[in-house]
Amino acid sequence: MILMEFLGVTCMTTNEPYPLQVISGDNQYTKVSVSYGFSAVDLNPAEITALLGIAPSRAYARGDEYVGHLDRFRVGLRKRACGLWGIDTDGAVHSSRLGDHLEYLVGLLGPKASAIKELLRRKDIYVGVWIRLESPCVVNGFALRADLLLVLARLCRDVNVSVISVQADSVQGPPAS
Repeated sequence: MILMEFLGVTCMTTNEPYPLQVISGDNQYTKVSVSYGFSAVDLNPAEITALLGIAPSRAYARGDEYVGHLDRFRVGLRKRACGLWGIDTDGAVHSSRLGDHLEYLVGLLGPKASAIKELLRRKDIYVGVWIRLESPCVVNGFALRADLLLVLARLCRDVNVSVISVQADSVQGPPAS
């Protein structure tokens, strides 16, 4: 192991496949989750489950009923406008490391790449990855392993990232009168 300074960050190198790892600083993420899913107006989630052989974390078809907001003040029964099939790392990966969540999805979806690519040929289906990071820090940064990102990018149309500051003292009420 060799310690080195890289752009002001202390790093270590090893002979392992991913030799550069940041070892200074704490992981500031309070929550990490990654989702992958398909949506389309006429998506049949049961067909996606059968094709992939993976149970979804959530799934529904167009017209399925659910309880939701009717307007700003009322809650009532609504119908889904489109179908959705999705898997989440919530509950499956108990880590605040983004790489652990991406590795889980790649391990799950990688072997199904040919079936997923068939679905990607259909122009009516949207396929995406959603990365959500929550942190008490106002300014956040993160690194993605290129090999994991490349696999996921080939299995979707978009990779969406949300980094959310969840500082308790940043929540403000209405201005004082």
